[in-house]
This record gives sequence, C-alpha cells and structure tokens, in this order.
Amino acid sequence: MKKLFLLAALLFSMSLFAQEQGDDNGFELKFQVGLGNSGKYGMPKGLSKIDKLQGYNAKVTFGGTMANRWYLGYPGNMGIALQAKWLEVNAGKGEETIEGNIQKMAFYNVDALGAGAILSFYLSDNIALDVTYNIAPSLFIIREKGVDEKDRDDDHIEASFGPSHTFGLAFRVSVFEVGADFKLYNPTRQKWFNNDEEVDSWGDLFDSFTEKQKINANKLRVFVGLKF
Repeated sequence: MKKLFLLAALLFSMSLFAQEQGDDNGFELKFQVGLGNSGKYGMPKGLSKIDKLQGYNAKVTFGGTMANRWYLGYPGNMGIALQAKWLEVNAGKGEETIEGNIQKMAFYNVDALGAGAILSFYLSDNIALDVTYNIAPSLFIIREKGVDEKDRDDDHIEASFGPSHTFGLAFRVSVFEVGADFKLYNPTRQKWFNNDEEVDSWGDLFDSFTEKQKINANKLRVFVGLKF
C-alpha cells in the first residue's frame, strides 16, 4: 500500500508542471455545471410524453472531476493520450407535482476509476484543443423527500448502476481549460425499500433488487478546469 501511495505521489509530482507539447502529461481538476433536462433527467426510459409532463422538473447539477492523462506520442501537431478519471461527483435537485403537492428530490451521481483517451490538436506549444472520451462505472441515486422533509426516515431512495460514456471538447491555454461534454448514461434502476419498510425474508430483499428499469440520466455539461 505504501509503495502504491509513493508511486501515485511520484506520478503526480512529475506531471505537476508539464504543460507544453512533448511534455504534456498532467493532473486535471474540472468544475462542471449540468444543464437542465427537465422532462427526462432521472426518469424511467420508455415513458409516454404525457407521463413526462406531470409537473416534473429536474434542475441543473453541479460537480467536479479529478483525472490524469499520459501522452503516448505526438504525431505532427497532434497528441494521443490515455486518460484515467479517478473520481467524478455531481449533485442536483428537482421536484414533482403530485395531486397538487410538491415532492422534492435530490440527485447524486458518482463515477470512479474510469478510463479513456484524449486526442489533442496543438495550435501552439501551450494552446490546444482536446477531444476526449471516457467510460466509467457509475452510480446514480435519487432521494425522494417524504411528507415531513425534516424526517429522513420517511425518504425514499432508489439507486441505479451502469457504465457512463462521456464525450468532451475542451480549449486549453497553459494550465487553464474551458469546454463542454455530453454524458451518455442510462443505468439500470434497482428498487430499494423505503426506510420504514420491513424486510420479512431474504427472498423479499432479493426481489427488491430484481425490479429493474432503465433510467434516462443523460446530461450536457459545461466546465472550467485546471491541468497541472
């Protein structure tokens, strides 16, 4: 474990000030805002248009990403790199109107240990356009507030699992970057019990995890970042 930690620290320190073409490996921090997708985000796929318009409103999400890149070569004015996305966390809020009552919701999305590729087009030594792709195991959680918002025991939680595919475009000047990406993400939802429901048997618990349904969690995001 200590050797892995030392290796990670060495890789980080080696890439800390690498910016120019030919020596452009680096550690990356991005801060992103997911644009609204009111009638679809977090909803089951396959619902009718009428079902999607029942007072449902998912608002913008906010989050951040930590990643690394290692360049394999620089053919001409291009660079080809491998990318590791260590961690990405996003969260947002939403609400749904049911029989005149507003039910509030919260969305959480976590990616970890993703892998991908970067194609860089260099306009000069320290100015580049990056085209990126990354695939990562991803967890999507929806928490629906109960009638009493202060009583968490009345909340309902559902989790979805599946791979996310993120396609991005970034303009980079030295350590600064700005861009947008699209996260293609349709995880499979697993039904969880409400906190106040009882599980009478292991069979009930197993059945609760077999009611599967695809969720529409696609998201267009804009971001700013730093690549050290």
